[in-house]
Amino acid sequence: MSQPFRILELTGSNRIGGVETYLLRLGDFLQSRGHEVLWATREGKALTRELQARGHDVHPFYRASKWNPTTLFRLVQLLKSRRVDAIHTHIFAANSIGARAARLAKIPSIARVPAAENAAPYFGSTYVTAVSKNVARHIAAQGVASEKIRVFYNGVETARFADLPEKEAMRARFGVPQNAFCAVCAASFTPRKGQKFLLEAAKNWPDLHVLLAGEGGEEAALRAFCETHDLRNRVHFAGFLRDVREALAAGDAFVLPSSLEGLPNAVLEAQAAGMAVVATDVAGTSEIVRDGQTGFLVPPRNSAALADALGKLRAGDVRRELGKNAQKMARDEFESALCLEKFERFVGEVVTNWRNGRALAPADSSWQ
Repeated sequence: MSQPFRILELTGSNRIGGVETYLLRLGDFLQSRGHEVLWATREGKALTRELQARGHDVHPFYRASKWNPTTLFRLVQLLKSRRVDAIHTHIFAANSIGARAARLAKIPSIARVPAAENAAPYFGSTYVTAVSKNVARHIAAQGVASEKIRVFYNGVETARFADLPEKEAMRARFGVPQNAFCAVCAASFTPRKGQKFLLEAAKNWPDLHVLLAGEGGEEAALRAFCETHDLRNRVHFAGFLRDVREALAAGDAFVLPSSLEGLPNAVLEAQAAGMAVVATDVAGTSEIVRDGQTGFLVPPRNSAALADALGKLRAGDVRRELGKNAQKMARDEFESALCLEKFERFVGEVVTNWRNGRALAPADSSWQ
């Protein structure tokens, strides 16, 4: 275990999705290991409320603007007054302003990259952590120095997902017929998550049922698509679920048809629950879905390929075998505690070397 350190988590998140679920696990884990965790967040937002409910040290003054002088001033004040050892930044503008505050406070900054996106906000950070090897290669190709980059997988609490609610009860709750083949998708309703392509696959598959868990700005468009194509009785909207296991229990297979990802928590959760997965081959998804072994990878924005892959999972023996492999992989390679311990050790090394005026040794470049 690392020597105790004091870290500030800076994020402009206003909801609780995959990134925020990871942050909550990380904060709880670091506190349980004897480290002090402070949070700078946005006032009144879902993540802030959840952190406060868990008893975290939350400072809800962050404004989601790259050069907001008030936020910058208050950040530097907080970093200095609380003698923070390092700042860990998340979500676009927070990375830029967090790196600037760290330089003024003379401490290291660690930016977390959740997806294969524009690397501009990460150039000023002392270190950059990517959620997958693919994301690391993506930001390195845009000019982020490779010696600054590390890869840390999100991980999943496998024990929690090994025990699902009773399937019959969950199907009754969400209106899914007991004998139907049901594909589950748990993701925010945004264009990049691609639920529309799953609905297009269902349109051409008369007995396929789909359970959508989540919320977001695309919900009205998805519901309108269901109305137009007479899918009202086969597409079931579960809404936002605090416990995604309820949706997983109702399904036969998990689908994530995204066009942009980093390392999707939802896929790891489904695999930990023993479900075979159909996912699009984007960013780090191929690092957790082994095509033909734990599920199937398909091209993004391709409803025909989605339908074909799902069709392979109708056979119960295939579905069970791939699900069994997926669950073993999640336990062996992506257990949350193991992933968080690796990050904890990294932060400990950063803090110790910074205090002693030394840089970290070059990282393992196996992702290159």
